[in-house]
Amino acid sequence: MAAALNPAPVLEAPLRPAVPRAMTRCECTGVAFAEIVRQVYVDGRPLEEILGRTGCTQNCGACRPDLQARLDAGR
Repeated sequence: MAAALNPAPVLEAPLRPAVPRAMTRCECTGVAFAEIVRQVYVDGRPLEEILGRTGCTQNCGACRPDLQARLDAGR
C-alpha cells in the first residue's frame, strides 16, 4: 500500500513582493561601483577611461542605471 502524502504547508501570512535592490557592482566584471566612484571623484580619472579599462557597463549593461545613480549621488 502506498504511503499517504502530507499536504503542503500553508504560510500564515502572504509573501510580500520582493523589493529590487540596487546593484553595488558590475556582475559581469565584478568591479565595485565604490571603486569606480573613488577613481572618478578622488583620482579625477575620466569615467569613460575607467569603464574602458575595467569593462564595467560594456557587456550586458544591466549595471548602468545603478552606477549612474551612485555617480550622481557622489558616493
